[in-house]
Amino acid sequence: MYIDYAGDKLSLIDRETGEILSVEVFVAILPCSQLTYVEAVMSQRKEDLIHACEASLLFLWWYSRCYCS
Repeated sequence: MYIDYAGDKLSLIDRETGEILSVEVFVAILPCSQLTYVEAVMSQRKEDLIHACEASLLFLWWYSRCYCS
């Protein structure tokens, strides 16, 4: 699995406060199948990276169980 943060930051709007928040785009891909997971995370801090990696692995496990069986 290859992982990286993609391109420029995106923006989200907090519905409660109207504040514009900048977010990073995390991308994980399985190179042979080209199966891709993308998630917006608040930063590139270690905690956000670990959370995004965990979420991508859970998604890829779920996908393989549902569609590749």
